[in-house]
Amino acid sequence: MLNKLSGYWSKSLKGPRITYVQPYSLKVIELDTMPPVPPIVNRITAKSTAVAGKAEKGATVTVKRESTVIGTATVNSAGAFSARIAKQKAGTVLYVTAKDAAGNVSKAVKAVVQK
Repeated sequence: MLNKLSGYWSKSLKGPRITYVQPYSLKVIELDTMPPVPPIVNRITAKSTAVAGKAEKGATVTVKRESTVIGTATVNSAGAFSARIAKQKAGTVLYVTAKDAAGNVSKAVKAVVQK
């Protein structure tokens, strides 16, 4: 038989009365289910070899052209990132997202490569 005694569990066994008391603790874990704020992306030109900007500290930034990943970067402690990419033609549409440590992904930011 188990009995709860102010923060302890006790167990009574048949036969001579024996009580075993063991402390217990509960750990409350809060799950992060909120996606990060979408990244702020600096201007990208046809001469650019990186996509830079600001996002949630520690997040992983992904740059895609259509569905192809063309660059990734980790956001530093100041909230800045710079993902290396190959030069893109003017008018190319890129999508930039941030993924936090819990795996939540931000909404994609659309960035059009300028001349």
